[in-house]
Amino acid sequence: MAIAATTALLERSAELERIDAALESARDGTGVGLLFEGEAGIGKTALLADARLRAQAAGMLVLRGRGTELEREYPLGVVQQCLQPPVLEADQSSRERLLAGAASLAAPVVLDAITDEPAAPFGTLHGLFWLVANLTAERPTLVVLDDLQWADEPSLRFFGFLVRRVESLPLALVAAARVDDRALADGPLAVVRSDPALEVLELAPLSEQGVAAFLRSSATDPTGSFARACWAATGGNPFLLGHLAAALRDSGVPFTAEGASLVTSVTPPEIARGVRRALSRLDPHAVALARAVAVLGDDAPLDEAATLAGLDREAASEAADRLVSARLLDDSRPLQFAHPLLREAAHATLSAADREREHRRAADLLAARGAPPERQALHLLAVEPIGAEPVVATLRAAARLSSDRGALEPAITMLRRALVEPPLDADRFDVLMELADVEFATARDAAAAEHCDEAWALAPDPPSRVRALYQRRLVLDPGSGLGDTLSHRMTEAFAELAEADSSSRLRLIEMALLHYLAASNTHDASPLLEEVSELRGDTPEEARVLITSLFWAFRRGASAAEITEIAARAARQAGELIALDTYVSPSDFIVVALRWADRLDLAEQVASRALDQARRRGSMPSFARAAVHLAAVRRRRGRLDDAEADARMAIGATEGLGVLMATGVLASIVLDRGRAAEAWEALVSAGLTGPIPPVPPLTPVLLARMQVRVARGEYEAALIDWREALRRRQFSGGSPVGWIEDQIAAAEATRALGDQVGARAIVHENLEIARRWDSPGAIGQALRGVARIDLESDPIQLLREASELLEVSPARLEYARALVDLGAALRRAGARHGSRHPLAAGLELAEHCGADGLAATARQELAASGVRVRRPALGEADELTASERRICNMASEGLSNAEIAQALFVTVKTVEMHLTRSYRKLGIHKRVELAAALAAHDRAATGN
Repeated sequence: MAIAATTALLERSAELERIDAALESARDGTGVGLLFEGEAGIGKTALLADARLRAQAAGMLVLRGRGTELEREYPLGVVQQCLQPPVLEADQSSRERLLAGAASLAAPVVLDAITDEPAAPFGTLHGLFWLVANLTAERPTLVVLDDLQWADEPSLRFFGFLVRRVESLPLALVAAARVDDRALADGPLAVVRSDPALEVLELAPLSEQGVAAFLRSSATDPTGSFARACWAATGGNPFLLGHLAAALRDSGVPFTAEGASLVTSVTPPEIARGVRRALSRLDPHAVALARAVAVLGDDAPLDEAATLAGLDREAASEAADRLVSARLLDDSRPLQFAHPLLREAAHATLSAADREREHRRAADLLAARGAPPERQALHLLAVEPIGAEPVVATLRAAARLSSDRGALEPAITMLRRALVEPPLDADRFDVLMELADVEFATARDAAAAEHCDEAWALAPDPPSRVRALYQRRLVLDPGSGLGDTLSHRMTEAFAELAEADSSSRLRLIEMALLHYLAASNTHDASPLLEEVSELRGDTPEEARVLITSLFWAFRRGASAAEITEIAARAARQAGELIALDTYVSPSDFIVVALRWADRLDLAEQVASRALDQARRRGSMPSFARAAVHLAAVRRRRGRLDDAEADARMAIGATEGLGVLMATGVLASIVLDRGRAAEAWEALVSAGLTGPIPPVPPLTPVLLARMQVRVARGEYEAALIDWREALRRRQFSGGSPVGWIEDQIAAAEATRALGDQVGARAIVHENLEIARRWDSPGAIGQALRGVARIDLESDPIQLLREASELLEVSPARLEYARALVDLGAALRRAGARHGSRHPLAAGLELAEHCGADGLAATARQELAASGVRVRRPALGEADELTASERRICNMASEGLSNAEIAQALFVTVKTVEMHLTRSYRKLGIHKRVELAAALAAHDRAATGN
């Protein structure tokens, strides 16, 4: 009996209309994402095939990929199916154009290239997106993805990444997935389905009328009772209906009322039996080839399938033709089954022993042909372990390539399988550590800890034990009771390390200093700190130890000069310290320490370098993190335009924790600019009006919210935030030197609630902290706080001293505040003439900083002192936003829209939108007019 093809696209007019609309929208420049869902055989593949034909007829580029059960662990396999062909088929100049700019990060995936520098996971996604953008720039594109329930996780993550940005491209993204409660309830596919940018459509079974219509195309005038029986037997599933109709026709059953009684239920198990019957009637060559394709998976090259089946190419080609006639295979090259159910059924005809043997033969065949380790690994994952060293080597190589491409989940699967092979005793330590590294990177802390402990016990030498200990400490649970064990192991490691092994010793020192910081620890760290004091920062290992020593320096109350000296030595290795895709890195601590010490030039240099490196590697989390630190440094400088643009850039480039961190900085900057309502709205939009997760990177967000609440007059709520921040600082052992402005805000809230004594205590304690810190900027800022809060002080004297100190600091906004406060104090004291100079200087500086609220206060004070004050020539609606100004500056420097978008981790459409608004505000129509228009805009903004 032949297996029938699926039915035509009956009762799918609504779905076809949605596809047509999506294709039309893509051709008009606005992308659309569709996901069709349904049970196996419901017609998803046929619908996607029709979409391809419609797109091709409209002149669109068509890219396609398909998930398969066998290749679920092939990292970015579905992505390669889609994006590799147009790159490989392009000539050299076209290929260079496709992989230009950020798209170059996709080269290791689409060219199977090995790079010296592993890609950041988000860097790979970023590069793949820009490859798609470059393809769609040449002509509107349809991407078709079938059987997403079997797609590998990295491909699904890219699909989700693309869905979130699909509207910005001339792209129709049409996908299909088999209904699977497990896949839809959890994992990357569930995340993709929940995205509002993706329209999910469920395919319904054929109605009884639809079944009758199909049967009429297969026979003359089937009766209603016969159609009803077929509908009941198949549930209206088009593929099962086609199978049933073919079986009945082959058996000579009439499509009449009499034949209705011979209709029996058809299910996937019946399909499997049908495949067995079909194969039993075919010749041995066809059977062998069918089983070879079932083992190799869809898209099997004919020569590979022939070799596995033991056939020469001509015999295999003829056998393939017979399998096509039997409707088991598609009439295509490379070879693939006509439906996934058929491949599953053909694979099931092999016994367990046959499957084991054939998958092992397939792995050997691919190895002999030099196939990528990932393809070999797919078959090795399907066989039982036998202790073969080559198997371990292949799985490790595949895991390494997978990790290098940012696909960490498949790497874990491959390394875990390598462990059970098992590896040779000499290799087991390395496999365990490779696995622990990837598990730690994917937040599998318990598994990473277990493998680190096993590796420590197997370590062949002291440096290897240090390596295991170092990783183990990263996943140490403070409540686990393992702290003493770790201390004992570190003591042993110090004793057995050779003096010549400086790298391992530095790792051990770094680990010990961090471990000893724990409040419950009574270890004497002074000998280690003395050793660290001699380090110059000549290597990344030395720099990491120096950064660790910063925590101890803050704990003992070191001055700004002492902190600066340590941080500057560590900063020599800043480029090597920029870790990717975590919410904290060693370079972050350098930037924070230098910012607190008002060494803003060096702090900005380190943060900018981190930003550039993250941009080059396409790491969106690292880019956002660096942008947040850069925004904080520029805020301290008083460059509020740039700071706001940095913070908004960070928000647009990341998600989750990164968005919360960036929003906290943005709220502070917007508040500095006098826009308290907008600062609160930023917190609301990020969901930061309720409880804030108790993780150290979010304590600054808590403090920012406290300041916004003070500005809004919500003093009780502000003090609740303040007390919670103090509790977190006490728990984490943080330093108060970076909280000078926060303590002033807390004092203002305390005074507003009637506690003058408590408010005075806060600002005077603040001043003591600043004097110990011994930074002019910090002392000046704290003096201004005392002048504002302590009613018993001499505010004019305090503000004069504050202004003198802040004048020599790089904290321009703080200097402007001190000047305006000083002028206001002098005016209130009756010295109207004497108030005008500090007020005028404060106004000029506030305008230069972009602190509109402070500038408005200065104008009011100047007017009260008897001075006629000029007003800005531009209204609020005419002013360029920080993001618009940044994009205009980049455009005026000659960057294309695509180059700007890649640099800022936004879409080209976002850049176009900002430029359109900016052109309207500037009154221009061409890019060449930008530079002159920006200069004129600046003059108008300042009234010059």
